[in-house]
Amino acid sequence: ASNPAIAIPVASREVIRMARLALENVDTAMEAFTTNSLKKVEEVAEREDIVDYLEREICRYLVQSARSEMSEKQSLSHTSLLHACNDLERVSDHADNIASLATFSMEGDLSYSDQAKEELKVMHRLVHDTMEKAITAYDEHNTELADTVLEQEDQIDIMERRLRNSHIKRLNEGRCSPTAGVVFLDIISNFERVGDHASNLALAVKGEI
Repeated sequence: ASNPAIAIPVASREVIRMARLALENVDTAMEAFTTNSLKKVEEVAEREDIVDYLEREICRYLVQSARSEMSEKQSLSHTSLLHACNDLERVSDHADNIASLATFSMEGDLSYSDQAKEELKVMHRLVHDTMEKAITAYDEHNTELADTVLEQEDQIDIMERRLRNSHIKRLNEGRCSPTAGVVFLDIISNFERVGDHASNLALAVKGEI
C-alpha cells in the first residue's frame, strides 16, 4: 500500500462502497421507523459496524500510504478521501440515531399524524436522492452533478425549517403528542445533517474542500 498510485484508486473504491452502505443504512433506519420493525433496527446496527470497520481500515491504509512521496494531485486526492471517510461515517451515525428513535417510538407506542408521516417520507426521498447524487458525483468526479447536490442541500435546509415550524404549530394546537413531536423533530434534524455531509462530498468534487 506504500505506492500512492495504487493506494488512492483502491481507497477510492472502498470509500464508494462505504458510501453506499451508509446510504442504505439511512433508508433502512427510515424503514424501521415507518414499519415499526426491530429487525430493521438490528440491520442498521450490523451495517453500522461494517461502516465503522471500513472507516478505520481505509484511514489506516491512507495514513500508511502517506509515508511515500506524493504529487500535489495525489496529495489532494488523499486528503479528500480522508475527509470523505469521515463524512460517510457520520452519515451512518445519523442513520443509527434514526434507528434509535424508531426503537424509542416503538417502545413508547407513539403515533404520528398522517401529515407528519407524509412529511417525513417526502424529506427522506429528497435526502436519499441528494446523497445518491453526491456519491455518483464523487465517484465520477462530476462537477455538474455536484452543483445539483449543493442546490438540493439548500432545499433540504429550507424543508427542515418549514417542517419544524409546521410541526411546532401542530404541537401547540395539541394535534400531536409532545413525545412524538420530539421524535419527529429529531428525525428531520438528522436528515438535515445527512444533507450537510452530502454537500461536503459535492464540495470535495469541486475542489473546494
